[in-house]
Amino acid sequence: MSAPRSFDLAQLQLRHPDAFFCRLNYSRYKYLNPSIDLHLYLRIFILIMLTGFCCLCFSLPFYPDFVTSKHQAISAGSIVLMTLLYPYIWLSQYQAKYSSARYAKRLQFCLYLQVPLVILSLLNYQYVHSALIALPCLLVLAFSSFIAILVEPGFRNSTRSTLLVRLQKIRQLAYWAYRQSQNKAPQPVPHQQDLKLYYLTLHQRCMQEEQKLLDEIHYKSLKEAFSDH
Repeated sequence: MSAPRSFDLAQLQLRHPDAFFCRLNYSRYKYLNPSIDLHLYLRIFILIMLTGFCCLCFSLPFYPDFVTSKHQAISAGSIVLMTLLYPYIWLSQYQAKYSSARYAKRLQFCLYLQVPLVILSLLNYQYVHSALIALPCLLVLAFSSFIAILVEPGFRNSTRSTLLVRLQKIRQLAYWAYRQSQNKAPQPVPHQQDLKLYYLTLHQRCMQEEQKLLDEIHYKSLKEAFSDH
């Protein structure tokens, strides 16, 4: 017997309570229309400042004369920060791959973006020493690391908060079900003999429901988001 045909999230919560203690690293903060959400821009500004502060902390031990070598120091700090963040981004992308296909593509792009950022920062650190390279790299690093992972904007103005909670719970269940399907001793389920098939079916159903719900509550483009007031 496989997962039920009708997707009853409340029933699944009762059947698999452990799934909803699963922690996902991505999409911590969900926002409605970004064109009118001032809290979104404030949080983005804070994350950019946090990125700059981290680069400063990482570069100061190597550049006590930070003021005279600030552009080279910023590039050095950016390289160290990217090295530390890459495993976190990779883990977030891995989780999204099995819980939100759309978000997984977004995070995969972030991983690809780290490569030219590292190369530019290395070149600037070694040869150029220019603010025209160091500062844009720092800004892109903030968007491609902290902001792209943690902040998920673009939900329709009419979206109820209960639907955002439902979206997160479906993602948690999807990832947990996939992990159970790969486990040598998956969590037993009453009246289920083939647990691997059951959890794989449940995972696929969750992925379908997550995509369906996103299509209903998420804008399809930035143009649509900024035109809906």
